[in-house]
Amino acid sequence: MSKSMYKDCEIGSIPTNWNIQKLEELANVTGGKRLPKGSSLSEINNGHPYIRVSDMNDKGIQLDSMLYVPDDVVEQISRYRVDKDDLYISVAGTLGLVGKVPDELNGANLTENADRISNIRCNTDFLLYCLKSDFIKKIINSEMTTNAQPKLALTRIKQFPIPVPPLKEQQKIAEILSSVDAAIEKTEQVIAKTEEVKKGLMQQLLTKGIGHTEFKQTEIGEIPVEWEVKKLVNFSKINSENLTSSTQPEYEFNYIDIATITDTGIIGETTKYSFCDAPSRARRVVRNKDIIVSTVRPYLKSFAFITEEQDGYIASTGFAIIRVNEDVDSNYIYQHILSERFIEYCKSKMTGSNYPAISANDVKEYSIGIPPLKEQKKISSILNEYDKKLQCEKDKIIKLKSIKQGLMQQLLTGQARVKVD
Repeated sequence: MSKSMYKDCEIGSIPTNWNIQKLEELANVTGGKRLPKGSSLSEINNGHPYIRVSDMNDKGIQLDSMLYVPDDVVEQISRYRVDKDDLYISVAGTLGLVGKVPDELNGANLTENADRISNIRCNTDFLLYCLKSDFIKKIINSEMTTNAQPKLALTRIKQFPIPVPPLKEQQKIAEILSSVDAAIEKTEQVIAKTEEVKKGLMQQLLTKGIGHTEFKQTEIGEIPVEWEVKKLVNFSKINSENLTSSTQPEYEFNYIDIATITDTGIIGETTKYSFCDAPSRARRVVRNKDIIVSTVRPYLKSFAFITEEQDGYIASTGFAIIRVNEDVDSNYIYQHILSERFIEYCKSKMTGSNYPAISANDVKEYSIGIPPLKEQKKISSILNEYDKKLQCEKDKIIKLKSIKQGLMQQLLTGQARVKVD
């Protein structure tokens, strides 16, 4: 499409047959309502749910922690109820969480920290995607202040600029974006199921092994009679290789800190430093097959397995580096580090309130059931296959979200046009 078929507007360039309208021209925008002074929400389901910002996230409204309006104040705030398919937007605390009211919350009350968008006079899903778009996020970000409690004014929300194509085009754009969301949701379900299966396998394989019929009681519970219980310090070295103050200033390396590790336990993008410019915490040398364990907030699972590609990288002193002896399979030990039992152990050893942490000595003292090397390798091989499947599905989600982001930018501004019947 030629440039002459586009026109400039406050969100950029849109097709000449599109309009920009204020949100208040396309829907009614009203505020929520706090409970009367002296009243408090109840955990008892009396059929009068109350939607809080804490119930909202990027996917919508979570029902598992819903609270309810007491019977004696229901009528006092009855004007502030939402209907199914209304939209909402958070205006305090976390700003700009947008979603559609689900059927289960038809008639629910809405917090004063969110606004209701109702009587929508365009395609509802199209409007939902517009409110989640980058051009609206930029407006919201510009409204944020340095106050402890950022607030988004109702009058400002009403002025949000919304691109308005013909109705059939709105519907088609919403259908395309909804199909990508459906693919993301389906992939998330596959991940959740795979994680559930792997968790059950870990519980079985890391405590019962493969094909055993005789077991013994130990300090870590019941394990096969052929297995031994050993502490990490008995078969590995912790923080065995470190840079020192005598390191040459020009020595260059890739630096791993907690932010470098993705939620899938993969080393993400690293920063390259020379020793003289590096953070003072850049001291731990990692080698192929090392296991790195965050000692700061370890319940966040900031753990990773070092590959040959990362051999010689330098990690933060916020990690304990486990280097397993050759007679033990490091992958088998890594699966133990990923287990819920290790997380619970870390939580039990944490000290400090602002920056809860464990020590390297705590890591050394962790006890593990050790089978013969051949069985270790077989167990880790089975569990690694599930890790590969999980990584594949998580990579797929990253790709789908990237596709969606690009599509939203193109479709919601008309830079890419859709064919309509």
